[in-house]
Amino acid sequence: MDDDELATPAPGHGPGLGGIPGQPAGDPGPDEPDLPGGVPTAHPAGDRSDGTADAGTTTGAVPHADTAADEENPDGEDADTEWVAGRSERYRARDEDVRALFGGHEPTRLNRVGNRGQAAFGDHSIAAGSVYFGPGPVGNHGPATLAPHSVAANIAYVGAGADAGPAASSAPLSDSYVAELRETYVEVVEFDRVLRTLREHGVVYLHGTADGGRWSTACAALARLVGDGGLNEVDLGDGGSLRTLVFQPDLLHGGRGHVVRLSGTQEVRAGTLGVLAARAAERKALVAAVAEPISQGAADLDPYAVPHTPPDPDAVLRRHLAALLDRAGTCVGGCAGCPGACRARWLDACMRDDRVRDELCLSPRPAQVALLARLLRDAAVTGRRPADALADAPHRLRQLASRILRETDSAEAEGGVPAARVQAARIAYALFDRREMTEVYHAAALLHRRLAPASPGAAPFEPGMGGVTIDAGFADLLHKDMGAPLGTATAGGRTARLANPGLAAAVLDVAWNDYDTLRAPLIGWLDDLAGDPRVPVQRRAAVLAGKLATYDFGYLYARLVRGWAGSRSARKRQAAAWAFDFAAEDGTARRLVRARLRDWTARRDRFLRDTAARAYATALGAAFVADAVESLRLIARDPEQMHRNAVARAFAELYQPESAEDLVAMLAEWARSDEQCLRVQAGRCAVLLARETAGDDDLWPALLGLARRDPASAARLVAVWQVALTEGRTATRAWQAIGRWLAAGDQDEDLAKTTEGFVIDLASHPAVRHRAPFYLRLHLGRRPGSTLARRILSEVDGK
Repeated sequence: MDDDELATPAPGHGPGLGGIPGQPAGDPGPDEPDLPGGVPTAHPAGDRSDGTADAGTTTGAVPHADTAADEENPDGEDADTEWVAGRSERYRARDEDVRALFGGHEPTRLNRVGNRGQAAFGDHSIAAGSVYFGPGPVGNHGPATLAPHSVAANIAYVGAGADAGPAASSAPLSDSYVAELRETYVEVVEFDRVLRTLREHGVVYLHGTADGGRWSTACAALARLVGDGGLNEVDLGDGGSLRTLVFQPDLLHGGRGHVVRLSGTQEVRAGTLGVLAARAAERKALVAAVAEPISQGAADLDPYAVPHTPPDPDAVLRRHLAALLDRAGTCVGGCAGCPGACRARWLDACMRDDRVRDELCLSPRPAQVALLARLLRDAAVTGRRPADALADAPHRLRQLASRILRETDSAEAEGGVPAARVQAARIAYALFDRREMTEVYHAAALLHRRLAPASPGAAPFEPGMGGVTIDAGFADLLHKDMGAPLGTATAGGRTARLANPGLAAAVLDVAWNDYDTLRAPLIGWLDDLAGDPRVPVQRRAAVLAGKLATYDFGYLYARLVRGWAGSRSARKRQAAAWAFDFAAEDGTARRLVRARLRDWTARRDRFLRDTAARAYATALGAAFVADAVESLRLIARDPEQMHRNAVARAFAELYQPESAEDLVAMLAEWARSDEQCLRVQAGRCAVLLARETAGDDDLWPALLGLARRDPASAARLVAVWQVALTEGRTATRAWQAIGRWLAAGDQDEDLAKTTEGFVIDLASHPAVRHRAPFYLRLHLGRRPGSTLARRILSEVDGK
């Protein structure tokens, strides 16, 4: 317990909580050992191997006795401390894993929506417009309609009833993302025609080959007309087409540009585009649809269709590399004072280098050229020659990975080591790059067991931290081009370190796509790792599964992720949530991830719903804000969630200053509900949010800051906190949070006034007024100098 928290009375002492005299708060529920992991061998009910769902449903909820032993007590004394304090570390670790397994690039999706490690929603995440959260009433208080500046631009629904889920949404792109895109954009030959079509008709149908820069052209053209801060991305949902926008014009917002990515080769008719143009004109909006090459004649879609030709790769490389070098600001010529001219000379040298030009010919697509620019930037910053960076090119790394997995004969011939053991060591070392060597040894042991369960002469498997199938000769099993054979010494011990960080993604690619016999063992291996008690091991298993899902989403979902999501093991449900978070870094998988999360929420399965809530507690919550809010509303009504903290954690990830008033209104509605599960979740969310601070001020609690500036929110927060302080599951932690606020108030006069008024308002509830003197005296026993607590006690005791 923190020193500044209100002390907790021992069981049997003090006023009763939740109507049971002397009963300690919290109901952890019975424990049950983690069940044997089962990687599904057949497609689960309601799911097909292509990643889509059929009309089937899973069985309904069963009693809480199925909770696994690895489940947290959501109302334990330290349940929220580590979660809030460790947020920056979680996002740092997440992004490190993304860079390791997704080709070394910066996390792309988060550049659009931000994350809690930085600015979660970006400058324009809260768009004007009224949003209906939920297809039905909650308790006896009806649906919530949020005021302008709600947490999503708009959302539409398919079907009706409690299980209906959001089908399409329109969410803003941050102006920083658009500005960065425009800084490196190279105009294609059709750019002026795109602009002219948008000005004259309001709609452009931009069709061309994938990875040719269509998305960038659409964004750049719209930003030219409406500004960097005026763009929305429209997600049409499952099976959506441009007709979705025709029939749901509320997805279009006046004065803004909307970019829509169409999947596959959907047939589009000129009539549909004409009606959409009329809808856009009515709303004073612009629409740019990005599509595959059209099969019918382009004239059939006149005047809206514009073909897209990829830009000149030389120009793309020069533009990207110039921007990256300027951002780095590093002197590359040993200049005195370095005015920056050396960077221009280094760029010219790159453009003249024959090997760089050969690489451009091999990889001319804009995304490939952008990666080459990043490799060249890294070479400049580290003092290497331009040609030295080419060894990091993806196709070259893949060739090296192929050799690493293929050349096992020498190790086998020299030491009689089975090829399966060599492959296990090399794959584990590569895929656990930058992780502790004890984790590498254990991962290699697990993989060897999967690769050669009946290998003659194999050492017996011990499920310890290091395992025994990999012994002191581990260094001899690695390929000479992989890196330091026993890792790099760090303060925390020895850590695996590849010679090239991008080699991890290449090894996974080759192992999965070039070796059919490795697929099943890899899936079983990841299932083993997901059940490991060490969080870094679980997370690395999840990021590997997420990367594999970008190769074959349906296959991975049916054979691994769906089993994790429905598991009785909290560790594996968390792994499923992380896997989806990582998979969504890929644009194609992102749409499938969103559909699966909505499907899990709609099903009456307590484990799937818990996994969905856990997923929304990652960066996916910020990526799919409207979906997250609607889904959490439905999941919170599940009585089983009273035994878990996933809803509160997801809610805390969504909470930002821009959305605070609307989200607090939602909590107040839950607090007034006749359903205990909603009241418990309201209190639990409030307690978790109590640790949030207001902006750069580490002293002012964010909730009290909101109460000070917005009287309506203050009244709602009082209602929520009265529930938190009187509900048996949340009361202990709620009073501890009040103690922290009192301690902070003693250090700031303005905060003291706000805190005093807020706590006195809380005491208007009879149960709070009855318990407050007891907890205030406990606080004074630990902090006798607290003048704020004495003033409040005097006021409350006198009532």
